[in-house]
Amino acid sequence: MSEVRGKSRFIDGHTHHYFSNYSTLKLLKEEGYEGAAVLSYFPVKPSCRCTLKDLYTWLTQSEKERFKSLKLTPYIGLGIHPRNIYGKMEGEIKEIERNIEESAVIGEAGLEKGSIKEQVILKKQLKLARDYGKPVIIHTPRKNKQEIFELILKILEETRVKQEQVMIDHLTMNQLEKMENNTYYIGLTVQPGKLTQEKVYHIIESYPKLIDRIILNSDCGREPSDPLAVKKTVDFLLKREVDSLVLEKISRGNFINFIKIRE
Repeated sequence: MSEVRGKSRFIDGHTHHYFSNYSTLKLLKEEGYEGAAVLSYFPVKPSCRCTLKDLYTWLTQSEKERFKSLKLTPYIGLGIHPRNIYGKMEGEIKEIERNIEESAVIGEAGLEKGSIKEQVILKKQLKLARDYGKPVIIHTPRKNKQEIFELILKILEETRVKQEQVMIDHLTMNQLEKMENNTYYIGLTVQPGKLTQEKVYHIIESYPKLIDRIILNSDCGREPSDPLAVKKTVDFLLKREVDSLVLEKISRGNFINFIKIRE
C-alpha cells in the first residue's frame, strides 16, 4: 500500500456504526479511515412498518450528518435484513424505493434460514437493485452457510442482477472455490466467530485471482467486534509481506469500484 503509515486510507465495507458512540467514529478518523458502509439492521423483530421506516430516516439524515461532522463518508445501506422480516414487508420495500437516492447501496439484504418468505423479500430487494442500478450487500448466516450460499447463488442467477452489483458477505474459505466462477464481490468479515486475520491471509494466498473482488469489513455494531478490524488486518498482512497494492485493493479500492465511485 502506498504510504501505508500516516496517509493510508481505509473504508470498512460493512458496519452498523449507528450503534457506535461518537468516540468510536472519531477513532476511525484518527486511524486513517475515510468512510464506512453503514447498513440497515434492527436488533429485534420489528412490530410494524414504522420501525424500519424510522431506521431509514435515522441513517439517511441524522447518521449522515454525524459522519460528515468528522469528515467521514457514510455509505448508507437501506435494506431488510432477513432477521427483520415479520410479514410481507411491502411497506418497507416502498420505503427503500422512496429513499433510494439517499442510499449508496441496498442492504443489508440476504438469507438467514432460507425460508420461502426470506427468499421472496430478497428477490424484491434484488429487483430494486436491478431497476435502479444500485449495488447490493447480501448477508450469509453463520449456521448452514454453505447451503444458504448455494441458495443465494441460485436466486441471483434467477433475478439476473449484474454480478458486479453484488457483494456476498461473511464468506469463508469454503465458498471461495465457487466464487472463482463468477464476478460477484466477496465480503470478508474479521470479527469474533467469523474470520481471523490469519484466515484472511490464507485466503489471499490461496485465491490470488479473487484479489480484485475482496472487500474487508468488521461488521462492527452492537455485537462483539473491533471498529479498527480493517486497519489491523492490513497491518497484520503487511507484516506477512503481502503486496501493498493488494492491501490497498482489499481495504479501500475494491469497495470504491463496487459502489461505482468516481474519484
